[in-house]
Amino acid sequence: MFETLWYLKKEAYADSTIKAVNKRLKHLDRHSNLDDPENVKGFIANKKCSQGYKESLIETYDYYARANGLDVDVTCV
Repeated sequence: MFETLWYLKKEAYADSTIKAVNKRLKHLDRHSNLDDPENVKGFIANKKCSQGYKESLIETYDYYARANGLDVDVTCV
């Protein structure tokens, strides 16, 4: 997860954005395997929450994927 937060810092994202991404990334990590995109997609798709929160989880996982060199299309969740 550190790589993701460092990636955001290097890309000049606001500290508030980095803090929010950190919180969501910890949530994803607790409930899925971040290195298994299908597992993360399944978790997000089946999560009972608002569409807006799902979109923020998708965006967070996209940051994770880019920072860690994963070739993932998270837009199809």
